[in-house]
Amino acid sequence: MTRGLKRKRDCDASHAQQENGFESPVGRQVLEQCYASVWTLRDYVLCKLPSSSRLRRKKIACLGRHVDQDLAHLLETTLVCFAEPAAETNAIVFKQFLAFSQGTDDASICSPDLWSSPAEAQSEIVDFVIWLLFKRATSQTSLPKNVLCHGFRRRLREGESCNTTIPGLYSFYANPYVEALKQPPWPQLLALLGQSGHKIMVDLLLDCSLFVTLQAGINNYIQIAGCPLSTLDAVFSNVPADSSNSVRKGSEIRLLRHRVFYGKPTLSARGHLQPGFKHIHVLNRCPYIQPTQNHVSSDKSAQNEVNTTHILMYMFPRQFGLHNVFTSTVNQSQTSQRFQDYTLREVSDLKLAKHRGSDDQLVKVPKRLRGAARQLVRRLQILHGRCSYSELLHHYCPTYLDRHDGCATDIDSSFLSASYVSASNGDDAHGATNPVPNASGSVLKRPRKIHHRTWQSMAPPPTTESLVELACPHSHVSAFCQGVLARILPDEMWGDGDTRHCNKKTFLHNVDRFIKLRRFESMTLHQISQGLKMSEIAWLKQPGARDRPCQSETKKRLEIFLEFLYYVFDSLLMPLIKNNFYVTESNTHRNQVFYFRHDIWRLIAEPKMADVKRDMLEEIKAAEATEFLSSRRLGLGQMRLVPKGHKMRPIMNLKKRITGKASSKFLGPSINSMLGPLHAALKYEKDTNPSRLGSALPSLDRIRPLLADFKASLGATNHVLYFVKMDVRAAFDTIPQQAVLSLMVDILARNRYEIRKHAEIKPGQQLARGSTKTRAVRRWHASAHDAEDGISLADQLKHGTWANKKNTIFVENAFSKTYEATALLSLLAEHVQANLVKVGKKVYRQKTGIPQGSVLSSLLCDYIYAELEQRHLAFLDSADCLLMRAVDDFVLITSTKSKAIEFVHKMHGGIPEYGVEVNREKTLVNFDMAINGSRIASISHGAMFPYCGVLIDCKTLELAKDQGRLKDIALENTLTVDLCRHPGQNFQKKVLGAFIIQSGPMFFDTHFNSTKRVLISLHEAMALTCRKMCAYLRCLPKPRRPGSSIIIR
Repeated sequence: MTRGLKRKRDCDASHAQQENGFESPVGRQVLEQCYASVWTLRDYVLCKLPSSSRLRRKKIACLGRHVDQDLAHLLETTLVCFAEPAAETNAIVFKQFLAFSQGTDDASICSPDLWSSPAEAQSEIVDFVIWLLFKRATSQTSLPKNVLCHGFRRRLREGESCNTTIPGLYSFYANPYVEALKQPPWPQLLALLGQSGHKIMVDLLLDCSLFVTLQAGINNYIQIAGCPLSTLDAVFSNVPADSSNSVRKGSEIRLLRHRVFYGKPTLSARGHLQPGFKHIHVLNRCPYIQPTQNHVSSDKSAQNEVNTTHILMYMFPRQFGLHNVFTSTVNQSQTSQRFQDYTLREVSDLKLAKHRGSDDQLVKVPKRLRGAARQLVRRLQILHGRCSYSELLHHYCPTYLDRHDGCATDIDSSFLSASYVSASNGDDAHGATNPVPNASGSVLKRPRKIHHRTWQSMAPPPTTESLVELACPHSHVSAFCQGVLARILPDEMWGDGDTRHCNKKTFLHNVDRFIKLRRFESMTLHQISQGLKMSEIAWLKQPGARDRPCQSETKKRLEIFLEFLYYVFDSLLMPLIKNNFYVTESNTHRNQVFYFRHDIWRLIAEPKMADVKRDMLEEIKAAEATEFLSSRRLGLGQMRLVPKGHKMRPIMNLKKRITGKASSKFLGPSINSMLGPLHAALKYEKDTNPSRLGSALPSLDRIRPLLADFKASLGATNHVLYFVKMDVRAAFDTIPQQAVLSLMVDILARNRYEIRKHAEIKPGQQLARGSTKTRAVRRWHASAHDAEDGISLADQLKHGTWANKKNTIFVENAFSKTYEATALLSLLAEHVQANLVKVGKKVYRQKTGIPQGSVLSSLLCDYIYAELEQRHLAFLDSADCLLMRAVDDFVLITSTKSKAIEFVHKMHGGIPEYGVEVNREKTLVNFDMAINGSRIASISHGAMFPYCGVLIDCKTLELAKDQGRLKDIALENTLTVDLCRHPGQNFQKKVLGAFIIQSGPMFFDTHFNSTKRVLISLHEAMALTCRKMCAYLRCLPKPRRPGSSIIIR
């Protein structure tokens, strides 16, 4: 007994030694966060063997030094993960196994000597584990969450055809992991374990997750047994899983700021702008009704009570038991966002509130909200009714329209066009006409308004170098929002005395910060509440409460106050911005956000949208559109315009989920997600036959090897190299649709494609010194292969881009689907020839080109232009020419000047067969050339040639990063500052990321570039990283700036 205990201690110590030395990022940073124990297979079987099996322990421990290399590799590299410590074998399970093996229900008559070979025994064990997992499933329709059960289903009826030896189950596709566990060296391992091998193997496959190494890549694993790692959502999220008892903290509630982007204004029946809040906002649907001077109507008083209660339910939904951001679970079938939109609550949701007595109209208001809180909400209703949003908008955010009184006499007649001029006798749309007092009590001067004019009769915008100059400055927008909120929110809501002044100042400062955030930045409820004092806010107190509140009372006050703050930002500030400004990014200003007044945006966007409709779209009648949508799989895309210099660029959104056909409540899949199988099939064909893509670059990293091969083909002789770069104008919008469809019939050459999904799980970036805990990163990928091949995921990962992966765990999804090539081609035809776009309230069909926002667009463009190269640019297919193309950006490098000139003439002449028309302004050469007397732009002597963010030396072909594209952009606008959690770690992550972006391997390759060029590239990358680091530090508030220990390492 003593010897057995000693042996156990030796085993544990051995495992501890092994575990401490296990430094794989996959095991240390991913698996150890998911499971309580992560062992190698060798350690697992050593600890599971009886203490009396000393010889077997010694043999397993020494295995692999001279013989049995395969088995030793399996023991050493396979990872065994389990949630609970390794327990003794369950006797009942083993009796079930004996009965299963004998094919009887009586385990007492079973003999353990049932198999003639270890291979048969191993096969029986695997089948038993699958059978038992299905037996343990809670219902007949549910599938066990185990990789071994993929491909198996229950037989619904007795006598149904069966293609497997497992009772009650059938296999509708082969599970490669089941077959792998039945093949060597697993039977050899079972034989090595001796008499206890069956029990150990059953426990291993039944209760543990197994990860085996892949031959492809570096330190990659694939899961072959256990609950799929990809289903453990808590591993990949900082937020705990939703449950009835969980309450989200303020730091976990992030304002969904993207909701303010691309908003539409509220218009009257005559098309006039209505500033303020939309008509569906609860403040407009539940107004305060002023009583008459003679008498107070009881009906009006009752209606006011109902309206005030209704607003209370919107403001404090958690107190009424309604859906809220703190405790409620988000229905992902109704929204793709992290939190639901509470602008308009459904009647069914409001009915969940507790009612008073038998009258359903009288909602039971919580005691804490009946007194001062209710009076303040009523005061909010009154102030909202008195607020002149139009006057405030014109005062704080004036534009050139406010300088014209009634007509456009001050505007040069050259700006006028027929699309703007239209007579109208509509009413004034600027709201109330009363003077508006400012914060000091003085009266704001009313701006002169445009009387009796519609959108079209307003003066067109003046000529500017960039359209973003017509946007309102952030300070003006901030002043407007602060002015509105300061007028409609009663001062008592922020407390009394000095507390009121301090809280209101802090709140308005947070409003200003919210307005000035960059595109991808946001704020959390915790940040908003910082610096606000609750001790002197009277309406939060319970009636009759003591001056020194207890802990539960303080917690309750914080709960109500956080609800109030979330309502103010989410349901007052953001709707106010969205209804009064069109918020958008620019194509040339990176992450900077611009706020256009809706009247200004309408004037600059309508002419461009009219051009798009004329050139690219054709309108479909409402009845025809309804019939069309009911009979098609793909939904509607949405189009918007983005400023690009003095022009506008159309952007089509095909990623957005839209409501399904049967209901306007539930969201269906997006167009791009429905095109996923087709995209996977095209990627498979691209990887299988890359020559069909012509000169297309799969990535910019391919530039260096192509240049190296071209340089080697030229030999040691110094050749004069001629460079030509040109861009196809509106490439996606001009590609002939029929040409694409005809070409794809030849590209999709297989009869059937099998599409499977798998998850790739990687360790997160480790930032803090000495820290080992990082959040794992999960990405889902779809892959295709020929359905006739029957290739497994492990074999498929040996080829293509997956072969370059490292420190990755691959987990296959339970489902795969086979598609006929004809079905995929039909889907492509529907997508290309019947792409429906919604603009405003009308539906249009794209009559030319391919959808720009489609996941297929780049691949389709690569294939069609590859055919163009084969037919019209075959003269460049020689050793003295190198043609490269990034989608629609061509660059030619050749030692023959005549070919460079012929290429320019050929492309500038246009190729109507493929819709190619070159953008002459963007054509660039490194030699003197003119076409029809017009000189082609050229680089200066000795300068490097720019192409897609890369500079190429015209003599040596050395590479450098093009830093000139950032010279006109403020570095602050290229950043995304994260102020929420761990600002120091986020700062370090951003700085390292900035350096990685600037330091591609091709710039530091000393075999291709000279040492001097590499040092220059390194210096430029470090200098730009330092500049970005300083800009990031300036954007951080002083208390949140990291210390020198993080900045200097």
